[in-house]
Amino acid sequence: MYRHDYMFHTPHPTAPDAVTNGHFKMVEANLMSAALFGTGNHAMELHNQVLAHRLPDRKQPLKKSVIGMVDGAAAAMKLLNRPNSIFLFLVAPDDFNWFDQQKLIDGLWEKHGLLSLKMTYDEFMREGNLDSDNRYWVRGKEVAVFYFRSMWNEEHYRTEEHWETRLKMEKSSAIVVPNIRHQCVNLKYFQQAYIEPGVVEKYLTEAESKLVRSVFAEFHHLAPGPEGDAAARLAFDNPKGWVLKPSREGGGNNFWDDEMLKKLEELEGKEEREAYVLMQKLTPPHIPTGWSNATQTSLRG
Repeated sequence: MYRHDYMFHTPHPTAPDAVTNGHFKMVEANLMSAALFGTGNHAMELHNQVLAHRLPDRKQPLKKSVIGMVDGAAAAMKLLNRPNSIFLFLVAPDDFNWFDQQKLIDGLWEKHGLLSLKMTYDEFMREGNLDSDNRYWVRGKEVAVFYFRSMWNEEHYRTEEHWETRLKMEKSSAIVVPNIRHQCVNLKYFQQAYIEPGVVEKYLTEAESKLVRSVFAEFHHLAPGPEGDAAARLAFDNPKGWVLKPSREGGGNNFWDDEMLKKLEELEGKEEREAYVLMQKLTPPHIPTGWSNATQTSLRG
C-alpha cells in the first residue's frame, strides 16, 4: 500500500507565472507512514462544500483512494483463504491517525465482511503466537495480513525481541505489508538509483519512461569517493538548493541549510555518509491566501 508524495515545483516561486511555469515532482514514496487515505477524502468533501457556496465552477474531483485500499486488502485476505482470520494494524502507542485508519476498517467490514484489529507492536510481541504450521495467532484469531503503520525506523526495534518478532512475521504464512524486501527497496537510496540512465527504461516504453522521469527530482548519492564528494560540494556551494535525507522511510529526519552543512562536515570521509542522499530542494509557488474570523477577512500574498 503505497502513498506517493508530490510537490509542485517552480524555479521562480514568486514570479507572476510561477503556477504555469512549474511541474509536479516526487518527494518520496511511503509504505508504512502512508496516512490520510480516509481523512483526505473527507477533506476534499469539505472543500467542495465550501466551494459550492462561493465558486461553484471550481469543484474538485473526489479521489476515493480508500476504496482501492479496501479492495486490495480484501483481495489479499481472500487469496490466503483463512476463514475468520483478521487484518492486523500494527500502530504506534501514540498514533494520531486512528480516524483515518477507521475508514479502512469500516470498509473491510461493510463491503467485504472482514474483521480488523489494532495493536501496538509491543502488544503483539507479548500476545502473538506462531504455531508449528507457521500460522500466527493473537487473541484467538489467525492473522491473515500484518499491516505496518509503525516500525519504519531502526530505533523502533529497541530490543533483540523486537527483531526476532519481525523475523517470525516474515517467516509466517501471513501476508506482511510491507515485507522486509519491499521495505528495503523503498529506501531513499533506491529512489536515487531509479533516476540513473537506463534504469526505468528497462521496464517501460520510451514514452512511459519520459513521463515517469518528468516527476523525478534531482538526486545524488553520497558514497565516499569522487562522485560522493562532488555531490557534497553541491550542497556547500548552494545550501538553499538542496536537502540532506537519510535513506529511510518518511521525511521527518531531513537536514536543511546550516544543519545540512554541519552534518555533511561530520560525515566527511566516513562510510556512514553512504546512508544519506542529497535531493534537490523543491520550491512551490507563492500563492495569495486568505483568512477570516467573525469580524474581518484578509487576503495576503
